[in-house]
Amino acid sequence: LSRREWHFYRAVPSAILIQARYRAYAQRSRLKSRKDQWASAVKIQLIYRGAKARETIKARWRGYVVKMRFNSARIIQTHYRGWRARLLAWQKKSSEAARKIAASHVIIRAWQRYRGFQTFLVYKEKWIAYQSKMTLAALRDERIEVLEDLNDIEADKEDNCEFIAWACDRIEQLRTYLETSANRQSVIEIELEDLITRQENNEKALL
Repeated sequence: LSRREWHFYRAVPSAILIQARYRAYAQRSRLKSRKDQWASAVKIQLIYRGAKARETIKARWRGYVVKMRFNSARIIQTHYRGWRARLLAWQKKSSEAARKIAASHVIIRAWQRYRGFQTFLVYKEKWIAYQSKMTLAALRDERIEVLEDLNDIEADKEDNCEFIAWACDRIEQLRTYLETSANRQSVIEIELEDLITRQENNEKALL
């Protein structure tokens, strides 16, 4: 190739390509720088707008707090005054009701004491009558037992008298029997001595 052809076919396209690449790079660099600038500006605007919004919100909140404090104080005062009035009215009603209740309690206690005393008297009379009845029944049973004991004692006495009489008769019979036995023993001894004597005499006669 000639110098002209080489310049036309090789050098010019290479230069164009290099320039295109450089311009693209430069354009991208400028675009990136501009994007960074835009991002920084947007960030700064966001920070500023956020700070501005926070200040606005704080100002509104302070106004709302002041308003609410005023309204709260008014509401609290209203509620306190209403509560105070209701308390005074309730205390007045309570004192009147307490007085009536105390009077009713006094009346009820007096009536209860009277009714209790009357009930006590009734039960006392019933108890006295019951005790008298029980005492009479006990005395009647005691009298019956005493009479039965006396009858038993009389019967035992009669039995003892009969036994004593029988024992006396038996003792007398035994005494008589002993005396008779003693007499009979002496007679038997004499007879036995006579019998022995006669036997001895007979034996001597035989010898």
